[in-house]
Amino acid sequence: MAGYGFDLRRFLAFCTKAGIEYPDAVTFRVVETYLGWLIPECGLKTTSANRHRYALWSLFRWLRREGGVAGTPGEDADPLNEPTRLPT
Repeated sequence: MAGYGFDLRRFLAFCTKAGIEYPDAVTFRVVETYLGWLIPECGLKTTSANRHRYALWSLFRWLRREGGVAGTPGEDADPLNEPTRLPT
């Protein structure tokens, strides 16, 4: 659970740098840009970036249920392709 909190704090820092102040200003494009930014800038693997995607999806689903936003911007974001590993 603490990992999701860290993921959301990282997203908030990203939004601050991008000048996004309110949850309803987050769009699908912002989520896609954020996910694309995580791998080269933060050095994350695709599995970790997908965990960030799930944390965002969960947050916006909760915000929508509570009436804080009208939609879930990350809902349509596809998971990043994870490399397949050969069996040992």
